[in-house]
Amino acid sequence: MSKYENTMVLYMSLSSMKKVMERFRKYYPADFPIAIVYYAGYAEKEKVLKSNLKNIEEDVKKMDEKWLGLAVLGKRAE
Repeated sequence: MSKYENTMVLYMSLSSMKKVMERFRKYYPADFPIAIVYYAGYAEKEKVLKSNLKNIEEDVKKMDEKWLGLAVLGKRAE
């Protein structure tokens, strides 16, 4: 995956964020953009957290929701 500049979407990955991000850190730079979309499709509740590979775990810990989130990784997450 790392040799292509694709945008990737991971569904329900919040509970295993640490494990998933450890794998991505092997292949992508620390400033690789990541966004987490909480409550996607629920206009009144939807939130978007924008971060990067270096900071995403700490940023996710600050949010209330721990399960329902789409992780968007790549340039489209900026």
